[in-house]
Amino acid sequence: FVSTERLPWAKPRPHHDSPAGLVVSPDSKRIFIALDDRNEVAEAELATRQVLRRVKVEGGPYGLALDAGGQNLFVACKNGDRLAVLETGSMKEKGSLPVGRGPAAVAFCATTKGERLVVANSMSDDISVISVSPLSELSRLEAGREPFAVAVTPDGNRAFIANRLVGLSSVRK
Repeated sequence: FVSTERLPWAKPRPHHDSPAGLVVSPDSKRIFIALDDRNEVAEAELATRQVLRRVKVEGGPYGLALDAGGQNLFVACKNGDRLAVLETGSMKEKGSLPVGRGPAAVAFCATTKGERLVVANSMSDDISVISVSPLSELSRLEAGREPFAVAVTPDGNRAFIANRLVGLSSVRK
C-alpha cells in the first residue's frame, strides 16, 4: 500500500495573498482588495501603498463594489454563494444576502428607484439584481454561460455582462 502522506496532492496547500478583485474609494485615497484564497478583504492606502486593515470574509471574497459615498463595501463571495456588506468605517460585516451560485462580480448604481447592485453569478449562469435598502434580491435574470464581469451605466439603465468561454457579451436593459 502507498501512504497518501507522501503524495504531493494530498498535502495541505499554502494560502496566498492572491487578489481576485479591486475597488478604489470615491476619494481615491484607499483601495480595497479581495483576497479569495485567504477569505479576507484588505484595505490599503494608495499614497503610501501600506495595508491598513485586513478582515475575514467567509466564502471566498471575489468581486467588490462601493456605494457612491464609499461607506458600504459590497463583496461577492464566490465560494459562499452570497453577497456580504461591510461598513467601511469599521470593516465589520453588517449584512449578507444569498445570491446565485458562484458570484464573481458586483456593480453598484443609483437609479431613480433606489440604489441597486448587479451581481454576476458565474456558476448558475444568471445575474441577481439587488436592492441596497432594504437588502433584498429584486430579480434573477438568465445571463448566458458563466457571467464573470459586470458594468452598469451611471444612470443604472443598462448592465453589461461579460461571459467566459463565449464571444461578445449580451446587453440587458
